[in-house]
Amino acid sequence: MFDPAVFDKEVDDLLLSGQEAAAEERMLREYSELKATGDVGIENVISRLAHFYSMPGTENLDRAETYFLEGERLLPGAGTKYETAMFYFYVVGDAEKTIRKVDEIESLPTDRASYYSALTLKGQSLVKLEKFHDAESVLRELLELIRSNPSGLPYGDELNLMEVAILVPMLAPKCCELLGLALPTIRSQEYQERAKLLLRYPPCSPEVSG
Repeated sequence: MFDPAVFDKEVDDLLLSGQEAAAEERMLREYSELKATGDVGIENVISRLAHFYSMPGTENLDRAETYFLEGERLLPGAGTKYETAMFYFYVVGDAEKTIRKVDEIESLPTDRASYYSALTLKGQSLVKLEKFHDAESVLRELLELIRSNPSGLPYGDELNLMEVAILVPMLAPKCCELLGLALPTIRSQEYQERAKLLLRYPPCSPEVSG
C-alpha cells in the first residue's frame, strides 16, 4: 500500500543529498505503479512531479505543466487550479496564461481562500499588462470578499498585488481601502510591517489624502 509519508521522505532525502536523477526515477516509478492500479495516492505523486519539474535545477516546463493539468483533472477545484496559476505566474512568467487559469476558478464557499489568493495573481498579471481597468475590477472583487469574509481568508497574500498596484494612480485608492481592511487580520509580523509601509505611501497617508 502506498504510504505518502514514506514516499515523501524518500524523495526529500534524495533531493537533499543532491541525487535529483534518483529522485526523479523514484517518482516516475511510483507514478507508473499507482496509475496502473488506480490508487488515489497518485495525486500526491503528481504534485511532487509538477513541482520537481518547476525547480531551477530540474526545470522542464512542458512536463511540469502536464502534471499540473493532470492534477487538476484528478482533483478539480480552486486549490489545484490556483497551484497551476502560481506555476504560470512565478515559474513560466506568463501573465495571459495566469489570467485565463484564474478565470477558470469558481468562487465557492468551500474554498474562498484559494480563490482570494488566485485573484491576487490575476491582479498582478493585469497590472503587468497595463490593463488597469480590469485590475480595478479585481480590487473591487477582493474588497467584496473581505467584507463578506472578515475572517478565514489568507490575508497577506494580497500584498504583492498592493505593492505594484498602489503605484498606479487610478488603482491607489482601492489599494488603500483594501490595505486598511486587511491589516488588522494579517497574522504575520513581516506582512503587517509591509502593509503598514504601504499605508504610509502618499496615496494612503492622511497628510496627503486629508
